[in-house]
Amino acid sequence: MTAKPMVKWDYLPHQVDWGDRLYEMIKQEGFAILASEERTGKTGTFIKVAEMAEADKILILTKKAAISGIEDHIANLLAIKDYTVINYQSIHKLDTDDYDFIILDEFHQALCSYPKPSETFKSVLKLTKDTPILYVSATPFSETYAQAYHSLKLSSWSPFKHKTFYQFHKEYGVETIIYIGGRQAKQYNCMQDWKIKPLLSKHILKSTRKDIGFKHEPDDVLHTIHLSEQSKADIKMYKKTQMKHVNSTPIPLESTMAEMNSIYLRGGGMVEHEKECYQLSTEKVDYILEFFGDTEDVAIMAHYVCEQKMLAATFSNATTLSSTAHAEGVDLHKYKSLIIYSMGFSTSKFIQRRARQCNINREDPIEVHYLIADGCIDKKLYDTVSQKRSNFTARIYNDE
Repeated sequence: MTAKPMVKWDYLPHQVDWGDRLYEMIKQEGFAILASEERTGKTGTFIKVAEMAEADKILILTKKAAISGIEDHIANLLAIKDYTVINYQSIHKLDTDDYDFIILDEFHQALCSYPKPSETFKSVLKLTKDTPILYVSATPFSETYAQAYHSLKLSSWSPFKHKTFYQFHKEYGVETIIYIGGRQAKQYNCMQDWKIKPLLSKHILKSTRKDIGFKHEPDDVLHTIHLSEQSKADIKMYKKTQMKHVNSTPIPLESTMAEMNSIYLRGGGMVEHEKECYQLSTEKVDYILEFFGDTEDVAIMAHYVCEQKMLAATFSNATTLSSTAHAEGVDLHKYKSLIIYSMGFSTSKFIQRRARQCNINREDPIEVHYLIADGCIDKKLYDTVSQKRSNFTARIYNDE
């Protein structure tokens, strides 16, 4: 493969300013959190901090899709430190744990689980003792401050000294119980935010796109897709019988989540069984072709792999992407139209995804187009993640 030509880049003025402020935070407090909005230049900023740091060996942990972009920044910014860039799932491949500065990019994805820590957390914890850390995410703790405990426990200077999450929750949480199938279940997402925010304020640098001169913010445009009577009948059947049909064969839906996924897929014209995909209708596809066309300035995001394959086979010019894997770390500002065919159930992904066209140099207004199938779960899902800022869960689906 031909190597990309190196082009010298300069740090933007706000990256220099943020770098100085973050460097001082880390010197004083041991860690800092860069939480500026999507597309504001966080990668250049954390490289600036690394170059300023009194450190030689830098470890950057990130998602796989972001590695090449970070490596481009390192090369084009003429960074001189010794950098290792690797995704969280490949930590076991590291041949040393001797790093003197660690950057945890997009840490909200891999390190914020609760009440129990993730396996990734356990792997990262072996690397971070007494090591300065810069956390990076546009959406840290976006769902609940319960996400702060394990991620910040990676730092030897965490403000939370509790030995377990449950001790942390006892001091900062609110006891909440829900009933599932008549049985009590404790919930740990409700926190006393007013107690936690002051502890984190001296560690966090926040900024918006507007603060640094972006001309346009994304606007959501909802398009109602009228399903055929057969599609509506299939969805009602799924709900009533908890079965789907593939080639006239009834297939049991073994859980509420399976039902939810099957109904959402059917609203997009698809049914899936044992990794085989079947297209039963084309309402959403027909709508795209009629109102947007199959052109190179159109990008279409879909949640399910079978939808992505169908779209890639249908559209020869438009770009097909994953609404999950490509919700972060990709720049779509040159595309005129971004269409969300289906979008998954995560609030943080929703926030990240809708900012993909944002760029300080973009001149055209940004509209993100959502295809909302009537008679399906699309509108309830959109309202939950966009307005209530909550993940769309099986419990919310059942409440509907």
